[in-house]
Amino acid sequence: MKYLFPIFAAVVVALFLQTAPISAQTENPGAALLDQATEEKLKASTTDDMAKVIALCIRAKKEGLTGENLNYCNQLLASTQMQRGLFLGSQLIAMAERQQLPANWQAARTNILNELDEAVKVITDQPLPFILIAKLNLLPDGDAKRAEEALDAAEKNAQDDRDQIAQITLLKLSLQKDPAKREELLAKIVETNPDPRLLMLHAANLIDNRKVDEGIDVLKKVLEKDGKNLAALLVLFEQLSNRKRYDDAMKVLDKLGELGELPKEKRDFERAKLLAKMGKLDEAIKLLSELREKNTNDPTILETRTLVYLEKKDYDNALKDVDAALRMNSENVGIKKLKAKVLSAKGDTAGAKEIVDELLKENDDDLGLVLLLADLKENDKAIELLDKITAANPTQKIPLTLLQIQLLSSAKKSRKALELLDPLLEADPDNDEMLRIKGNLLLALNKHSEAIKTFEKVLQTSPEDEMVLNNLSWVLATSPIDMLRNGRKALELAEKACKLSEYKKAYILSTLAAAYAELGDFDKAIEWSNKCLEIAEKDPEDKDRLDELKKELESYKKKQPVREAMDEQ
Repeated sequence: MKYLFPIFAAVVVALFLQTAPISAQTENPGAALLDQATEEKLKASTTDDMAKVIALCIRAKKEGLTGENLNYCNQLLASTQMQRGLFLGSQLIAMAERQQLPANWQAARTNILNELDEAVKVITDQPLPFILIAKLNLLPDGDAKRAEEALDAAEKNAQDDRDQIAQITLLKLSLQKDPAKREELLAKIVETNPDPRLLMLHAANLIDNRKVDEGIDVLKKVLEKDGKNLAALLVLFEQLSNRKRYDDAMKVLDKLGELGELPKEKRDFERAKLLAKMGKLDEAIKLLSELREKNTNDPTILETRTLVYLEKKDYDNALKDVDAALRMNSENVGIKKLKAKVLSAKGDTAGAKEIVDELLKENDDDLGLVLLLADLKENDKAIELLDKITAANPTQKIPLTLLQIQLLSSAKKSRKALELLDPLLEADPDNDEMLRIKGNLLLALNKHSEAIKTFEKVLQTSPEDEMVLNNLSWVLATSPIDMLRNGRKALELAEKACKLSEYKKAYILSTLAAAYAELGDFDKAIEWSNKCLEIAEKDPEDKDRLDELKKELESYKKKQPVREAMDEQ
């Protein structure tokens, strides 16, 4: 098959012209063939033409060349092999990127690599052929060691070419499996070469290694250089949202709108989800309702609005929406699970179990069903299903183990849960999610001093985590260990948690009441305990705690503060 002469031919075509052709001489019987090869080279326009030049050079060497003629032939042969190899190799890489490799691609790769390897033995100072050698070896079943050697040679020859250095670095990173070494390599290269591609990769690597705030800072550097970088804006929006920096995330969403990168309906949908996370549930519902009027056949809008109604404890409207979504897609497993979740929250345990049992018959590897079983207080069945999923997915060990830990905690098997968690924290000691879980487990095990230290560590990086604020406040207000209690600090933390939750969560109001009681202000304690009960009595999710909350209120009426019970063995 013939190919057009590549645009990068100039990179190599001059190499063989650096030495003037040598006329045929008696001591050089191959000189005539060399002259013919030179003529063919000058008019070559296809890879087939280049193949002729290569064949003539090889024949000329076999017939006998010496001195300058031999040197010139070697240069001509190497430059032509390089030119042909670069073009054919680039074609093969392009096919790989499009996932359109031909059936015989491995044989083609071997031939191309042979030509390039021969070429770089003679022409050693060009980075491009070494980069291509590395790329070809990075395809399936390639030689990773040869790829690494080629990249070292390419880096040596690239000098100050930032584009080539960036490309070489990206390829080196694909070879590096150690996260710490990847981070070291990226941090070093971006100091001298702040290429947006490298910065994006650096940000992704930091985020993957749970250094999210550092990753966000790097994304901002990308946008300082290219304010319209769509990939950077989308990742930044996602990470700011995950970090509960909702105001900043909203600004990024507005920026995407200004640039016209997101259609208005998609932007409004993301805005609604963000409003829900911010606790602005009515605003979220209003926006989703407007979208629903425009997109009557989109079940995802109904699913999202269902979740917002759930958060608002409006179970009747949540059920209407999820049923409407099911009418659009009656076989959708995700929507069925959502309906089970709504029924469970509404207190219809039998209805929820019926759906879950039906789904389990055909979906015994679904993590969503594990969570539903946990919601239904069927912890043993949930743990059994999770063990099965974990065994089949060893590469997902850490997230699955975390879920197992949470299930063990719900089943009041905190000691076993802590045994599973500690090794994970040893490998990732600053992981907020795992520290949060550890604090709760320590609290359940009555290790109050350790729980306090753990909660305080989480708040250093996540100061607006309402659950941690609440739990730390609770232990400071109710610990039976006198030296650990701190009523003023407990009140400060509880008030902050209440503001973040808009005074709508019963368990946080219960903590606020406990903090006032610890300070001796029993009138306030009674006031907030009553408000806590008002909310809890309307919420099926709190029905199991009603007796406990009533006991707290009676305690305050007797002017007695609450003390954390030591009931787990």
